[in-house]
Amino acid sequence: MEPSFDMKILVIGDAMLDEYISGNVSRVSPEAPVPIVGVSKRKSTLGGAANVAMNIQSLGIKADLASVIGNDAEGKIFLQKLENNGINFNGIESEKRITTVKTRIIGNDRQIARYDKEQIDELDINLEDEFIYKCKNVIKNYNMVIISDYKKGVCTEKVCQEIIKTAKEFGLRVIIDPKQNNWQRYRGAYLIKPNFKEFSETGKTVENLLSDYELQNILITRSHDGMTLANKNETKDFKSEAKDVYDVSGAGDTVIGTIAAFLAKGMELNEAVRISNIAAGIAVGKMGVYTVTLSDIENVIYNKLISRTNLANQIDAWRKQNKKIVFTNGCFDIIHAGHISLLKQAKQFGDILIVGLNSDASVKSIKGETRPVNNETDRADVLSAIEFVDAITIFNEDTPFELIKEILPDVLVKGADYTPQTVVGADIVIANGGKIEFAKLVEGKSSSKTIAILAKEI
Repeated sequence: MEPSFDMKILVIGDAMLDEYISGNVSRVSPEAPVPIVGVSKRKSTLGGAANVAMNIQSLGIKADLASVIGNDAEGKIFLQKLENNGINFNGIESEKRITTVKTRIIGNDRQIARYDKEQIDELDINLEDEFIYKCKNVIKNYNMVIISDYKKGVCTEKVCQEIIKTAKEFGLRVIIDPKQNNWQRYRGAYLIKPNFKEFSETGKTVENLLSDYELQNILITRSHDGMTLANKNETKDFKSEAKDVYDVSGAGDTVIGTIAAFLAKGMELNEAVRISNIAAGIAVGKMGVYTVTLSDIENVIYNKLISRTNLANQIDAWRKQNKKIVFTNGCFDIIHAGHISLLKQAKQFGDILIVGLNSDASVKSIKGETRPVNNETDRADVLSAIEFVDAITIFNEDTPFELIKEILPDVLVKGADYTPQTVVGADIVIANGGKIEFAKLVEGKSSSKTIAILAKEI
């Protein structure tokens, strides 16, 4: 997708090259107990703040970069890669700096070592002032600013504070990915996104951080435990969306880039964070630094339908991650408030919500030849768009008994109009150590009633 030039985001911070040297390992070195990699491939990609810009552009929003790099061979490669990806460089090539390069050694598709070429001392006063001047001169051309601080010397306190001050003068939100434990330099930001370790190292509570540094929002990323978004009005948790974790490199860049891109699209912050959580789950499931696309996100949100054949493997993967699996079922012919309430309550009983969906033949057998109103594909598509739902599988039987036997959920959820004696599969779930839970009903809501009302109006 070509990036939109209606909205533009300026990414300021420490930029670098991520280099990958990969090959096969078949023996151990006789010189030391280390594997020997027979190199078959070598590549480099944009990293650090440049990777944030890449993530934004892959989601359809124009992004440019301001940084300080070395006037060296690696810097030339870096600038060429920016140009190839349509990212403008508003920074400085300096003889006083070197371009940061992180080199990862990959053997048999697993990272086994990394070495870094870097310069981490802060910009000297002259370079600092020159960089601030360049940034302040272009900020007015953008709709949002990100400061990506990798603690490599570019994001000094003076740089950060001058950028935040100037952005506010133009009514722009500033989002920060921090690496320093003294947040004075980030004072006044719209959103700051530490990981749990970075948050803990501040030695302050969320409430104190918000007030002491005049922050509007804090988003704490907590690895497999998901994310927590906090401001003066509320604290909201987001469970991890990662299905498999292969490489966490660049996941933080994915989160902050996705939030910025979707805020630029006009999305509310809570929803932008939810989407970024999905994007992070995609990124860590790939080897190396992976740039998540809109298509990737849409595939997760809208393509949750899993065949009975593939369901067992997916459940096995979730169980290896100690995920608590919840199951409910229904026809879900015309989605109404009662359905949404059921699914929302069901998701609160565990980590993964699987919905068993009656096939068209199954619905006809239960409800008659005039049903379903919507075919199984359309019903599955609608369910896939509901954030509480993680997976959908279609069953042809009149009841989900056989499907429950296959899944063996930790929690089986039905509406409060059922009793333990009338819930199909309850005995199987309980015998396996699981629980039966009942969701509160929304009075007067049902697909059949909706269809009856529509029939009278027609």
